[in-house]
Amino acid sequence: MESYPADLPTGDPESAAIIAGWQDYQGVFKKFSADPFGYTDFSETQYVSTGDAANLIIMQVELMRRDRVRSEGGFVFRDLTLFAPESGTDAVLQARLEYCVDVSGLKLFYIDTGEQLPRSGTFLETAIMEQGKDARWRVFRLHNIKQPC
Repeated sequence: MESYPADLPTGDPESAAIIAGWQDYQGVFKKFSADPFGYTDFSETQYVSTGDAANLIIMQVELMRRDRVRSEGGFVFRDLTLFAPESGTDAVLQARLEYCVDVSGLKLFYIDTGEQLPRSGTFLETAIMEQGKDARWRVFRLHNIKQPC
């Protein structure tokens, strides 16, 4: 299960909607990565993503299929900062989230043998969120670098 900071910036409706969209993405990714061969319909991934992230989430699941791995547990998110939404391309609202991802709670296993792959470390990650015409916030782009945080 993912672990989110207790002090997420959800004090106003717009911030709460941005955070909810980001958490929806994380939940869908977790579902598909826990059972990469269990789903043939990827439309759920497209409800929580757009732009580059719409392809990225499918590519990540395809890589897990290729490598024949699945996940258990979840990421630990810390030190989340939400930057105020601004007009992006074509006047679409975008917001930026920056946070630390600790992979210590996520376990990867080879599907065929059950052998656990070693995982450790933290990543500084940025999520660009985009508001759709339906007013829902979705992950547009993700970028991370491995570094202590």
